[in-house]
Amino acid sequence: MGQGQTAKVKETLTKEEIAKEHTRRTHIAKEILSTETTYVNTLRNIANVWVVPLMEAITKKLQPVISVEDINAIFSNAAEILAIHEEMVSEFQKRIDNWNETQLIGDIFLKNAVALTLYTTYVNNYDQSMMTIERLLKNKDFSKFVSERSETKANIILPSLLIQPIQRIPRYRLLLEDLAKHTWISHPDYTNLQIALDHIKVVSADIDEQKGKYENRSRLSEIQREIGKKYQIKDREILSEGTVEIGQKTVQYCLTPNYLIIWTKPGGIFSGNPVQLFAALSELGKKKEENGTIRIIHKDAILELTVKNPDDWYDLFCKAHTTCVKLSLQEKTTQIGISTSDSNTIPSPRGGKALSIETKIKSEPEENDIKGKEKEEKGKGKGKEDEEQKSKLEKEDKGKGKDEEKRKEKEKSEKDKIDDKQKELEQKEKEMKQKEKDLKKKK
Repeated sequence: MGQGQTAKVKETLTKEEIAKEHTRRTHIAKEILSTETTYVNTLRNIANVWVVPLMEAITKKLQPVISVEDINAIFSNAAEILAIHEEMVSEFQKRIDNWNETQLIGDIFLKNAVALTLYTTYVNNYDQSMMTIERLLKNKDFSKFVSERSETKANIILPSLLIQPIQRIPRYRLLLEDLAKHTWISHPDYTNLQIALDHIKVVSADIDEQKGKYENRSRLSEIQREIGKKYQIKDREILSEGTVEIGQKTVQYCLTPNYLIIWTKPGGIFSGNPVQLFAALSELGKKKEENGTIRIIHKDAILELTVKNPDDWYDLFCKAHTTCVKLSLQEKTTQIGISTSDSNTIPSPRGGKALSIETKIKSEPEENDIKGKEKEEKGKGKGKEDEEQKSKLEKEDKGKGKDEEKRKEKEKSEKDKIDDKQKELEQKEKEMKQKEKDLKKKK
């Protein structure tokens, strides 16, 4: 019973049970109104203290602080969201003023469920908003404008305000789940709450996903600052991060879809270059020892990592590594003119549109029939022309055959290079192991 799990399943409650649930519903309803009032005040602050003065500087032909495009990039559709919630807070207030045992509140959420999808637009723009603020804070006029409106640091006050809409929908979800839990099945608000909660969950999931992406990108920016500009992280997703041990030393690591980065935090016990490894996954060899130690092989170096949950870590690394290697091979084959999507295509000998194998097979019988009729109609003279055309096509087919042979040779050569590279890595690993054994014998 999917929906019934979040509410009182008993259809009949005693008076004492109803009174207890009503008290809890009253408390939650008041919390919805209280938090909604605070939220609307925040949205009004964004509009009146920030957006309106910035727009007036442009419309009244004063000294513009920033452009209309930058205003829209920062504040997105916050004005539309404010309009929705001013109506909602008014409705909540009316219900609380006339609160009783059978009063409804879920229908307000249900009525505005479609409008709440505006949050998806806001969340999708949030990353752009933060980047725009970061860029504009280098502008003296904008930096002064921000400082005049708050004693809080300029790089904190706006982000702290603009994160409020992103936090509101998850808060709705928690409040509605709690309210539904204390709404018995025969209550007139029961169905409204269940449907409204389903809508909120959809929007909330979308927001959580976008919020996670933003947090990922923010963390990657922090890592980029720690490792320095010499190494450029092109990925925008983190698969795993944390600490690992290399020998007696604890270091930081970050695994992305294309890179493995191992470094020490600034101010640590290491001096000089903090980066111990920054490499594309396709350039790495790997092996998990029986004791759980994970060996990462890169060029002439072998790093032995001790990680928490080595089986899970290694599985995740292998999946990312396999995907990265496949993409790398696809790029290389594309560079030498091989494409899996074009495997059933024959290039046009005259540089025109390529024909698929199926099209060529189907078109040849039709061509032969037409040629046969033309021979009968035009006689011996036309027959001679057909022979010349046939000879010409045969020569072109031979040319295509040679091109195909060259293509296959290139493909084989490229695959041989990749195999040689893998063998080279395996050989280096063997040599490193042998050196370790020799050192142990000397000791």
